[in-house]
Amino acid sequence: MPVRSARLGVGNTDPANVEHVLVSCPPGRTLLVKDIRLECNGAVPFGGLFLVSGARRVSVFFGSFTTSEIRSSTGFIVLEPGDEIRIFADAGRLSFWVSGAELEGVAP
Repeated sequence: MPVRSARLGVGNTDPANVEHVLVSCPPGRTLLVKDIRLECNGAVPFGGLFLVSGARRVSVFFGSFTTSEIRSSTGFIVLEPGDEIRIFADAGRLSFWVSGAELEGVAP
């Protein structure tokens, strides 16, 4: 049986004050994001996690984090080619882990 879920992205917001791309959907594919984990590892940042499609942005998380705080977003988020999940933190370091499935093709 093929594996249906995989790690789609992992990293941190180092350097701060830069918008980082967590995941970008490649051409001809569809990404099903099943889980996003964020953990604060240091100074208490103000940050956000955004879904981006062209000029459109939607916030998933936005606000201040406390030291060692962990946040997660579970549920399905569908990304089509060119869509991205981005993260920003103004200070400190947020670590992230994104898991889900990459599927062949794009829904009509």
